[in-house]
Amino acid sequence: MGAFLWLKYCIPWSTVKTASNLKQAKVVLAQSCGRNSYADAELYRVGRLVEQTARDLDVFEHLADQNFWPGLPNVYMAKQCLTLIRRLNIPAIVQWEIGYSIYRQDEVWFKSNPGKVRCIWPSTKPGVYMSTRDVLEMSAELMRQQEISGPIAVVAHDYHVVRVLLMARKLWGDSVMAVGDSCRFFDRESVQPWTRSFAKFIPREVMVRFHHLFKGWV
Repeated sequence: MGAFLWLKYCIPWSTVKTASNLKQAKVVLAQSCGRNSYADAELYRVGRLVEQTARDLDVFEHLADQNFWPGLPNVYMAKQCLTLIRRLNIPAIVQWEIGYSIYRQDEVWFKSNPGKVRCIWPSTKPGVYMSTRDVLEMSAELMRQQEISGPIAVVAHDYHVVRVLLMARKLWGDSVMAVGDSCRFFDRESVQPWTRSFAKFIPREVMVRFHHLFKGWV
């Protein structure tokens, strides 16, 4: 699987299938793909909302009042996360756009299962961009705090998941597995230009993969 995954890393439009042993997963980790509100330069405002409130739920209710829209890829991936959480009865650590989507898809369940979904939130400081690597490292810290260990199921955009898998295995080894067919489409209204279409995403992904290889992050 290692060599096969590296081959896919060199072909950024290739995808992976869902791991056959997915039912062994003890936690779901999810990476978002774009969003349709709050440009990257404005994310500190979301971080400060979190700082001002005691619960993720309070922030989500505030965002709902603002008609926040996380974008179609995140809505779709949130459905997969929620299915896994319920089916396997395991917690999830997700980027906040996906966490918000889970909340909106089943508010009753979200409110009655506090702590089942933990969110990775943006920095309170302007100009701080949260990369894939940052999200994984913050997820690792949350796992340590909650004493979560064991196999990890990764949910990410289909053209992002190979990079996420290799980076995650730097942290957790071969216990990381993929959830295939997570999302293969984009949202033309995304505030991040490279997440608006396949044609915009792949050239950037090629450069990012070269960068990560050079840095030793994969």
